[in-house]
Amino acid sequence: MPIPIVLLTVFLAVAALSVAAAMVIRDLFFTSPAGGRPAINVRRAQTVVDHSPAATVLGRFDQWFNRMIAECGLGVTPMTALLLVMFSGLLAAGATLVVTNNPLAMAAAAAFLMCLTLVWFQVRRTRRMSEIQQQLPDVIDLMARAVHAGENLEQAIALVSEEMSEPLGPEFRWCSQQLALGRTVSATMQSLTGRIQLIDMRLLATILAVHRKSGGNLAMTLERLSGVSRDRLSYMGQMRATTGSALISARMIAAAGPMLFMFLYFTQTDYMQPFFDDPFGRILFATGVILEIVGLAWIAGLTKVNY
Repeated sequence: MPIPIVLLTVFLAVAALSVAAAMVIRDLFFTSPAGGRPAINVRRAQTVVDHSPAATVLGRFDQWFNRMIAECGLGVTPMTALLLVMFSGLLAAGATLVVTNNPLAMAAAAAFLMCLTLVWFQVRRTRRMSEIQQQLPDVIDLMARAVHAGENLEQAIALVSEEMSEPLGPEFRWCSQQLALGRTVSATMQSLTGRIQLIDMRLLATILAVHRKSGGNLAMTLERLSGVSRDRLSYMGQMRATTGSALISARMIAAAGPMLFMFLYFTQTDYMQPFFDDPFGRILFATGVILEIVGLAWIAGLTKVNY
């Protein structure tokens, strides 16, 4: 294996890690996200929520990545997350090149670890959105009790920001700061629903905006919304309990093929190499990867319930 290639791979990996670490430190300790140190900036930074949907595939992927990083709650910028993904790919490529000295295996390992990093971001995002969904009925109940006690809407939102923990506590703290700066309830809640794209959150934002314009019995409406939200959680729990065993079986079957392939490739390279040397073998490999992705997407579509 040429020494310059090894040195270049190590240099790129170390450079990406250094820049990513510096940006993570900057994002975590030298900025003030919602729930951080009380530094209120009048000029709001532009986020993915403020942009219209992109027309190109690359633009849609860029917006999806930015939204995923914003919703996973890590407190880092999309550029920092992109550098972490690049570092994981360079690290996997360098390690595989040192062990196997095979460019194809190097590319496959880099792609696999980069995809695995993206999956980790997506899993963290899914868990955070699930925690928000679980916490939202309590937030609505607290707002309803505050309104029953005679508090106005701004005071009820401030109470939620003080009493609730993460992840919704910092979000409503940001809303309280925006309202204190003179921003309207409608605009503030629209920004909140842009960052947290849940049906119940959109319903809550609509109720608060309509109440500010038209009035009405806000406490009773919030109590009804809380009941609907709890019914939704109960239904989703029953759905997960019904489909849990089938999903676990499907995931085990889907993971068995790639894991067996990687085991054979790294333990019996001489046996597997003729498969990649033959053009027909490469076609079969590409077809298998495509069918695996299509099968996973099909299973995900079958088990996704919009309620």
